[in-house]
Amino acid sequence: MTWGAPAALVWAGHHPDEVRTLAYLDEPIITAESLARLMQFTPEGTARGGLWWWPLAFAPGLAETLFSSHEREVLSWFYDNYCANPGAVSQAAFDETMRTFAAPGGVSGVLGVYRAIFETQAQTERFLRDKVRVPVLALGGDASFGDKTRELLTTVAENVQGGVVAHCGHFIPEEQPDELVRLLKAFWDGAAQR
Repeated sequence: MTWGAPAALVWAGHHPDEVRTLAYLDEPIITAESLARLMQFTPEGTARGGLWWWPLAFAPGLAETLFSSHEREVLSWFYDNYCANPGAVSQAAFDETMRTFAAPGGVSGVLGVYRAIFETQAQTERFLRDKVRVPVLALGGDASFGDKTRELLTTVAENVQGGVVAHCGHFIPEEQPDELVRLLKAFWDGAAQR
């Protein structure tokens, strides 16, 4: 349930000598403009419940209270609503996510990335002026962000490839693992030839 792409983008931008390539999977970039579009109170912005958990994270202790003892229902809601392929997440993957989510501090840990959003935004907006130079593979599921992932990344990175993963929602590794491996391998092979 947490996301690594925005943090990885910041790391790649600040430490290009430590990162050869970056795969950015079905996430927005964390800039004021991008966030304003995502959080609009419109029919499109609130489809499937909108991003209700982002502002909920800022109500001190409320999410922990609401989610405590309901971690399975919360996690199931995300997979049920953001996967294009019902049942794409294996029971083993679900159980492992549950193990960490339901552990002491698990809910707070998951929400920490949202609670740090303004720090992430400040770190990311620098790249609107001084773009990330490492090659980026930006992919979005066709039932989720789609090509918006690639489009948004072009505003903060110089060398962006990618597009849309068919028959896929938000959870690309779980929903289309073979296609993701194929796309990653092609991307890495191309980057190695440069």
